[in-house]
Formats: sequence, C-alpha cells, structure tokens
Amino acid sequence: LEYEKIPKKKRTNEAAIAAGKSAWALGLPEKASQEFDRALSFGSPKDEDENYLFVSKGIIDLQERRYQAAAVQAEKAVQRIIEGSPLRVKAWLLWAESLMQLGKAGQAEEKYVKALSEAGPGEKPEIHYHLGRCRMILARYEEARSNFESIPVSHERTSAALRELALLSLETKHYK
Repeated sequence: LEYEKIPKKKRTNEAAIAAGKSAWALGLPEKASQEFDRALSFGSPKDEDENYLFVSKGIIDLQERRYQAAAVQAEKAVQRIIEGSPLRVKAWLLWAESLMQLGKAGQAEEKYVKALSEAGPGEKPEIHYHLGRCRMILARYEEARSNFESIPVSHERTSAALRELALLSLETKHYK
C-alpha cells in the first residue's frame, strides 16, 4: 500500500482511517483493523471518527467470527453515540447480532428492541425481521408474528418474513 510509504510523522488520523477503509474494501480485514487501531492511538480523533471506528472494528470482528470482540466494540459505541443517531442504531444491531452468534438470544432481544426504538422508518423493517427471528428462538411466537407482520409488503425482507410466518404457523400449529 502507498500509505506505508508515508513517513510515520506525517501519518494522521484521517490517513489511517482512509487506509483502513481501503484495506477493508480490498478484503483485508486484519489490515483494516490495524489501521483503525492506529487511528485510535494517534491521539484524540474527532468523536464522530472515533464512533465510526468502534462500529467499523465491531463489524470486522463480527465478519471474522470474533463475536465477543464485536460485542465489546458495539457496547463502546452505544455508550458514546448520542441517542437517535443512525450510527447508534447500527451499533445496537451489531451488539444484538454478536449476542445472537454467542447464543444469548435473551440479551440480543433487548438490544434489538433498543435499536427499534431509536430507528428511523426506513430502518425498522430490517430490525423487525431480526427481532422476529430472535423471538422465534426464544419461543415468543406471538411477538415474533407481530414483528414479521410489521414488515411492509414492498420491503426486500418480505419474502423471508413470509417464510418465517409459515414456519411459525407450522411450529405453533396455528394456521390462519
């Protein structure tokens, strides 16, 4: 990478973040994570950059199946980001998905509910879908049904939600 040729004294937070984004886009998650760590270690990045870095590192950890590390990054981000921010909603979802992968559906449900409460209208159908799947695992079928039925017909998750509703009907032997 050309970034490596920049003298260490001239490397900035912004340059490290850009290098991390580039590495991530090139399918080099370890290099991206290193660059994001470097950006955090340079001193005090802007709060918005630092929040972005925590969420990005968490996503990388989730993709690399380091679920506990992803949950830690998501928790850091949620604690720092102001309520109602789209990035905070992403952090809640990251935390929930990490917990799901760790087999902690009960804790994940709490995080999905928090994400749903802070999400904008465009984000809610996706959250309803994941919350519904979580509630299926918890055998909270009526709540899961409500989540799946909250997904608009025109949404990309509609077919998956209909499949989940069919499975739910088979599981509960409640056919409508």
